[in-house]
Amino acid sequence: MATDFYFKAVASDGKMRTGILHGDTERWVAQELRKQGLTPVYVGLGEKKSFELKLPGFARGKRRDVLFFTQELSTLLNAGVPLDRSLSITTELTERPAFRAVLTDVLRVLKSGKSLADSLAALMDRDSHAYDLVVAAFRLPKGTENESTARGVRIQEALHAATEAPLDVMRACAEAIGLAAVVAAFGNRNAVSDVQVGLELLRAGLRGAKLNVDVNLASIKDETFSAAIRREVEHLAVEGERGTSAAVSRLESEQS
Repeated sequence: MATDFYFKAVASDGKMRTGILHGDTERWVAQELRKQGLTPVYVGLGEKKSFELKLPGFARGKRRDVLFFTQELSTLLNAGVPLDRSLSITTELTERPAFRAVLTDVLRVLKSGKSLADSLAALMDRDSHAYDLVVAAFRLPKGTENESTARGVRIQEALHAATEAPLDVMRACAEAIGLAAVVAAFGNRNAVSDVQVGLELLRAGLRGAKLNVDVNLASIKDETFSAAIRREVEHLAVEGERGTSAAVSRLESEQS
């Protein structure tokens, strides 16, 4: 006998839909929702007034809670909802402040990580272009006093650009390293070595970029500019080492 069933389902845009469908069984209603491009999260005779995902506290010994969480998240991902939107939904739905704080932090890292990866990829091209500008400036003619003066100005401009490019690489690497502690805390324990490799690459990138900055600063005549850059470079270097130590410590504690 057909009856009314309440439902909650996730659409392809990641938004939650609620309503009532007339059908014979819960299974039939769930199938109808899927035909409409929705992924059912709840189907039942009674309206689910207080919907809360079973999110874990991520504490030791809470493997069952973690299992519940991954099952709920899997439901959203199987609906074709992007990972960042899936995490946003779970954050919106949970009524537990501690869990919401955890998910908010994870979501922040996820979004920052993607933007940082895009930035680093673009900076590779920018750094290469900056080097080409320096080479081109040194190749300018210097036969006359005017040519020599113009050449000198172009060289200094090119060196400024060639310094800013690797400095931005340092900034991006330092920021990514700062996120690593959160990844170490909430990431897959089976991927510990991947996080460690990522840390080493970021650390190498930061130190390599610092070498490029230092080389260019040695030829820049603007002492005020050079002093400001040197202060930031030292700060970024210290922050990078501190972030690396924090992430490594977290990884080691998760393994013990």
